[in-house]
Amino acid sequence: MKSDFLNETFSLIDAQRKEIMQELEKLTASQIWEKPSKNEWSIGHWLEHLYKTIRLQRRGISIYVYLATPIAKLFVEKPYETSIEDLFETKPHSVPNPFFGIRPNRFEKRKVSLQEMIDLLEIEKEKLKTILRNKDEAVLGHIKLYEGPFGFVNMLQSIKLIQYHERNDFKHIKSIIKVINCSNPQVP
Repeated sequence: MKSDFLNETFSLIDAQRKEIMQELEKLTASQIWEKPSKNEWSIGHWLEHLYKTIRLQRRGISIYVYLATPIAKLFVEKPYETSIEDLFETKPHSVPNPFFGIRPNRFEKRKVSLQEMIDLLEIEKEKLKTILRNKDEAVLGHIKLYEGPFGFVNMLQSIKLIQYHERNDFKHIKSIIKVINCSNPQVP
């Protein structure tokens, strides 16, 4: 990867995924799909949501990077931002709930296993890395896109938002694990 910033961000994604996966591997298949309450998502639902989100982002990024690169190259000498506020952390109510396209609805019916979900997430991340691998950081820093409550961000910041989003959703998953552990004391 040409970009040190992206290397660091993808390393953070890998680290936080590894941490949560170690906890998830202790659960049974039925616990992965156990809802804490009727209107809440199960762990499997959260993982499906993450998969659908990164897949949607990867698809959009693959087209957008291709189209926007020639224009962004005109600005490579100008400075660009890499830092971005984590609204999931600082203003959680400003980040809307997922729209219908990235709500979970298929994995549970198909009885997708935890390992398959982990593999699908990893495949999408690797595809995203492949798209960005040989791109100049200064070019990516000048490819702008709109990211809802975050406003206009550059491609580097957009990848950072993926890391923030996953970290936030992993907090939800950890809270479900606590509920499962309280109701099933035999799970360590």
